[in-house]
Amino acid sequence: MDINDLKYKAVLNNKNLTLPKAKQKALAMLSFRAYFKAELLFNLEKEFGKNIAKQVLKRLEELGLINDLELSKKYVQELFEKGFSNLLITQKLEKKGVDRNLAKHVVKEFEQSVTQNSSQRILKILNIKYPNFKSEKKILNKAMSTLCRYGYSWEEIEDVTNSFRGTSF
Repeated sequence: MDINDLKYKAVLNNKNLTLPKAKQKALAMLSFRAYFKAELLFNLEKEFGKNIAKQVLKRLEELGLINDLELSKKYVQELFEKGFSNLLITQKLEKKGVDRNLAKHVVKEFEQSVTQNSSQRILKILNIKYPNFKSEKKILNKAMSTLCRYGYSWEEIEDVTNSFRGTSF
């Protein structure tokens, strides 16, 4: 290490300089899109360390610039509209760093406000993505695989598709 490296590390370790830089980076990130608290923490920790990242997040929460509950609600609505199952939505929220209990609560709350149950959502996906699923077994099998990737259980899928299996094939 030469003198310049040492000076650079000293500047980075100077709390008076890094805290404003960390705030500036967080605000710049938030200007592009909303982030979950854990996502921001991860990104800021890499560059500024855990203590400074936590200080910045605390201040951003005080200002209302990050709110996991509100962002979770928007994210759940977006994933519901895409046809994903409750289980997969909960898993995606957890992957984003949302607490498991909060994720389950938000999904359950949203499901209660929506009039469609999982069977109706499965049928909607089948009709939109695979309009000929009733006429060909190959298409139905492909559709069932897609529904599994959307997070629906095999039992839920079979409940909906059993009525079509025997009639058209």
